Amino acid sequence: MALIARWIDATRPAAIVVDVSVEVALFVRLLGVPVIVMAMPGDRTDAPHASVHQIADHIIAAWPRELYEPDWLRAYAAKTSYVGGISRFVGHQVLQPTTNRAPTVLFLSGTGGCDFDQSTVDATAGLLSEIRWTTLGLRGGPRTCDPWPDICAADVVITHAGQSCVADVATARRPAIVLPQARPFNEQHATAETLRRHRLAVTSDGWPDGRAWRRLIRQARGADPSSWERWRTTGAAARAAEAIDATARQYAGNVMRTAVITTVNGRTQHLRRQLVGLSCSARLPDAHVIVAIGDPAVPDVVAASGTTADVVHCEGLPGPLPVASARNIGALTALNDGAELLVFVDVDCIPGRNMLAATKMRSSTASTAMHCCADRSPTCRHREARKATQWR
Repeated sequence: MALIARWIDATRPAAIVVDVSVEVALFVRLLGVPVIVMAMPGDRTDAPHASVHQIADHIIAAWPRELYEPDWLRAYAAKTSYVGGISRFVGHQVLQPTTNRAPTVLFLSGTGGCDFDQSTVDATAGLLSEIRWTTLGLRGGPRTCDPWPDICAADVVITHAGQSCVADVATARRPAIVLPQARPFNEQHATAETLRRHRLAVTSDGWPDGRAWRRLIRQARGADPSSWERWRTTGAAARAAEAIDATARQYAGNVMRTAVITTVNGRTQHLRRQLVGLSCSARLPDAHVIVAIGDPAVPDVVAASGTTADVVHCEGLPGPLPVASARNIGALTALNDGAELLVFVDVDCIPGRNMLAATKMRSSTASTAMHCCADRSPTCRHREARKATQWR
């Protein structure tokens, strides 16, 4: 989490896409960054998932809505994009299997783990010698960085119900037997049931015996491979990218007119340092209102700084300084000038380079906002400001 926080502080992303981590999504949103959550199939009605879907700025479901719309996701329909299955092989040439040979079955696994290994397939292959069995990704079996040629060459693909494998098989339009694996929240069983119900693939719970394998392979080969078009893999990645980009642009464009408000009495040297610090900010304020509390020297300090800060006056009376009244005067001045975000910065503070950018990001989803800053830590001070004012 510390690494994520440092990366966000350094890069200031417009939005972040979170795949499967509830903790990361909540953490990122608490840091004020818009978050796009990738929905996962299964029963996601538990409190952590409900929380992350509620706080998400947008949700992407990598399957077609017309085939699978879980009840728990309907509550967030207005901010959910059902983009279809996402495969890296969309756009690749779909090769046809070689004819006049024994039928080839490919067992395709992924990096998420599988209940079966190479020895399981080898034992079944010995019972079904009329079928040519190949594997990719199983424990004890071959692996490759590019399974596309093997997927296309298979007469039937046997795979688990993970999102990537299903999308790859759908893109290749290959007959499939899907064996859902045990995953939290019945994720793969939900996908397998969707495929079975809509006749996109043959499914089976557990490893079938020899007779059942013959029946399943026969059923799969008799299916219409064009039905995979309903999984909508063509253009799915582009639709997801557009949803992500639109969310980022929505919040990047929702930047409030920001005013920094500073009250000062007698601390003109501190004020000079603050003005230098603000001038070095990555994102400058739209207005800087300086409230001089019974201090006639403040206008000259501001004029000498070359900034466009506005100076207003608050009468200083005997006794405690009327700081609250001065802040109210500063706030009213800023609001009358059209400010939507008020940032109160103590005159003793030199703002960090990214303070205003971070403050605007955290306030981007509110209609009005106010922040108070009183961080005097060295990390908040600019080297340029210290050098310009001989800070010691």
